[in-house]
Amino acid sequence: LAEIDLELCAVSFVNGRRNVLKLLKGEEVEDIPISKFVFDGCSDFRKDVYRALLRIPRGTTKTYSEIASQIGRPRAYRAVAQACSANILAVVIPCHRVVASNGSLGGYSCGVDIKRQLLNIESLACVLKTRTSYIFNVPKTRTS
Repeated sequence: LAEIDLELCAVSFVNGRRNVLKLLKGEEVEDIPISKFVFDGCSDFRKDVYRALLRIPRGTTKTYSEIASQIGRPRAYRAVAQACSANILAVVIPCHRVVASNGSLGGYSCGVDIKRQLLNIESLACVLKTRTSYIFNVPKTRTS
């Protein structure tokens, strides 16, 4: 018999529904301020990870290792990946902006194709706004 320690973590935000719908349509949205998020029952580690994710600018990415270092736990990159996979607000708390250190997209709870699309939507919005951003376009992996 195995014992599994599940962390029940509730994350909520104020006035975010409209922004989520706009983001999913590819429209430009303002980031939801970190102060609007409530992390109820999350471990301090997971709170730190989610706050770090909320600071990643739209149109950019960071690696799991960079997030681990940013929160003062440089060797905890796998735990960062696990926190990302447990993120119940995957579009709002932008775990899709975190990639593997080898340049691959890594995983995503909604699927890697959705992660790629979200990164492309955000990058395109940045290109249209600043004309200096890079479109994140990773070739699809084949499964046979």
